[in-house]
Amino acid sequence: MSSKIPVTRTVSLEISDDKLKATLLIYSLRNLSDTVWRDAVDVAHIAEPYVIDVTQQIRQIQREHAKSAMGFPLRITIATGVPPVHGEDSSVHYSIDLERSPGEIDEQTGAINFRERGLVKEVKSGNTILEIQWATKGVKGFTIFGKTIAARNGENRLKLKAGAGVREQHYPDNERTLFIAQRDGVVLQQEQTIIVSEVFALKGDVDYATGNIRFDGSVTITGTVKAGFEIEATGDVTIEGHVEKNAVIKGESVVINGGCYGNIKARRLAQMDFAENARVTSEREVVIKSIARTEVIGTNVMVNSVISSRITAYDELVISEINSSLNMPSFIIAYDPCALEVINQFRSQYSNLSFEMELLESYFANIGIKSESLLGEARRSHNVHLVPPGYAIKLDEGGNILSTDPHAWFIPPDASQKAKRLAQVRELLVRFKEVIKTMIQRTPGTIRILSHCDRDTVIDMYGVEKYLNSTRSRCTFTYDFENNCIIEKLGR
Repeated sequence: MSSKIPVTRTVSLEISDDKLKATLLIYSLRNLSDTVWRDAVDVAHIAEPYVIDVTQQIRQIQREHAKSAMGFPLRITIATGVPPVHGEDSSVHYSIDLERSPGEIDEQTGAINFRERGLVKEVKSGNTILEIQWATKGVKGFTIFGKTIAARNGENRLKLKAGAGVREQHYPDNERTLFIAQRDGVVLQQEQTIIVSEVFALKGDVDYATGNIRFDGSVTITGTVKAGFEIEATGDVTIEGHVEKNAVIKGESVVINGGCYGNIKARRLAQMDFAENARVTSEREVVIKSIARTEVIGTNVMVNSVISSRITAYDELVISEINSSLNMPSFIIAYDPCALEVINQFRSQYSNLSFEMELLESYFANIGIKSESLLGEARRSHNVHLVPPGYAIKLDEGGNILSTDPHAWFIPPDASQKAKRLAQVRELLVRFKEVIKTMIQRTPGTIRILSHCDRDTVIDMYGVEKYLNSTRSRCTFTYDFENNCIIEKLGR
């Protein structure tokens, strides 16, 4: 509440409750002195440093009142104090938003993908994570009477600490502190500690509460990856629970302590307890205890039990037991499909050259001349055309050339060229055969059955299929390049 002090019959002074302001109230301009404000200051004992000279303002009011009527009382501020400035409490400003988003919005359709919630907050070394503004001191104020008004100091309520992978940078004035990442990783807040970890660890499931996980590093999940969610990491992925249907896991090594019903893509190792109605691929190793109705692809694959599944191994495939049925056979494939595509191209060229060689050999058989004899004479004479067109040659009983004689055996004009082409074709066939053999040796594709294999299982090696119409025990399948067939050996 304000208080009022009378100055004259038509003027009084209003003092604000906080004593920071004095207002002159004028009820009439008749016989009003333009220095009445000075009388008010003296009556109220206002301190001089806070007084405002309003002489000119009163004169201006008097002039304007002569022209038009004014509403009373007129209010003129004649003194103002200095309000106190209270200190600010400590606060934190995040350069990286650690809160989860409700979902990712498609800019074109406006639809929200609730599986993309941005849970993983990645930083690079040197990035600022947050800035702490420390509490400031208050600045005292003064009333219009010169008395001090106390100011409250701010409080440092924040208890944040820099943990592993984070350093603090203090400024000389100590008013603020930066938390700066010391390494690449994910920002995590564990109670009051901020850390940057090279491993993203999630306690619980990957579901709508977390969204998909994408991280430049390794990921550890203590729970289960729910249906339809994804984990994509440049490092290893370890899941203590299961991977449900349509979930996708990508990583350097993917290790699942439980089972998998989803899609696994590993660059080095894929390992799990079991896989059912799933797809598991690895550029190198696959190790699974049991699979059912699952597709597995890897360079080296080891599976204990197989039920009606399809397995492709580029190098070695080791299986303890295979269970198949007529309606749902297991397909066991041991070769590199990419290598097979190249090999088939070479095989096609090899087949064409073989056919050309047969035609050339038939040609020389029909004219009764050995192509080797023509080639020998050509090498000795260094002459492309061994015999001029229309000339004849003399042959021995074996078809070898003895001499050129116009009265001897007739040789067609193009025989020498065909003989040279036949030699080229034979050399190319040898080279193609060596190339195909070398490529197959790089990915030999061995299949080893340690226990037993049911009938109705299909063994596929470099495009050659072997259908097993009876049960096998402890056997090994290899590919015979020379005869283009599968060789089965009993015993390990």
